[in-house]
Amino acid sequence: MRTLNFALVLGGLLVAGCGSGGPDPDQQNAPPSLRSLGDQAIPANQSTQSMDFVIADDRTPAEGLIVSAMSGNPDLIPAGGIDLGGTGASRSLVISPTADETGIADVTVTVTDEADLQTSQTIAITVLPQSKGISEFTRMSFADGDAGDPALVNAVAFTQDADDDEFEDLLTP
Repeated sequence: MRTLNFALVLGGLLVAGCGSGGPDPDQQNAPPSLRSLGDQAIPANQSTQSMDFVIADDRTPAEGLIVSAMSGNPDLIPAGGIDLGGTGASRSLVISPTADETGIADVTVTVTDEADLQTSQTIAITVLPQSKGISEFTRMSFADGDAGDPALVNAVAFTQDADDDEFEDLLTP
């Protein structure tokens, strides 16, 4: 900001003052700021909670800042799965991954001011496989195994023996 000091004589009376105006033209324009985004992990087929963040700039009003986002893995998080919201300095981001996909994608959020100065922040979005219920896990672990081959669960081998035929009947839906 520029500071203006002045003195004025009016009718023999000295009037002094100071004031401030717009940005100091001698001060270098700084890029905008972006705060409060962090990495997220979500189950497959679910969206993130709204991630709120704050943007600001020393010269451009928050309403004049442009916010954009891009996925580094569009197969997992396509452009249509990135929802930017909010107004002014308070903005939000919701990520919706592709159905039935898992993995990690870097999402880069960029804020651009009127002078085309930019600030970017990259966050990792991890999409985890959906958990299985105990009955589905049991069916997968034991009933679907090849006959005679042990089923491994947490590095412990389980094998069916002759009297386990009834166990398979219990697992059939």
